[in-house]
Amino acid sequence: MLDNDLIREADRRHVIQLFELFSESPYDALDLIEAYSRTYSRIRADEGSEYHVLKQPINVYNDILRENYLEKTESEEDQVILHWIAELYVYTRYEKGLSFREMIKTVSPEWLYKHFSPLHETSLKNAWEKAVYILGKNRKECILTGNNTASL
Repeated sequence: MLDNDLIREADRRHVIQLFELFSESPYDALDLIEAYSRTYSRIRADEGSEYHVLKQPINVYNDILRENYLEKTESEEDQVILHWIAELYVYTRYEKGLSFREMIKTVSPEWLYKHFSPLHETSLKNAWEKAVYILGKNRKECILTGNNTASL
């Protein structure tokens, strides 16, 4: 059994490498992040499987392509922003104990991408808490007013 800090660091490196593959992919990177959260490998990694945490990013990427119908796109997401999103999700995974699926349902990669600035200027902890607060507040306002927007 590996030390928890080693597993966390391995997971962090692998998720960052995987998101880098996403940024270079002909598919929409944000759709790939969503698909990744549903993969058997990510679900098992979230449950603590060392084998699935240590699975090579290229193999996970190929699993995503095999398991999902994704349309090719011309859009190119900024690798710096995707790196930050990877850091935020991995940090939150280990600090809050949330699965990737739970995190993506709470704060979507699209929303994080759109609000990278100013969120990236604060700590990962504060960025997550601000995002959850803003989205939670906006969800309540949307219910009360019928307005469906969530912005900073």
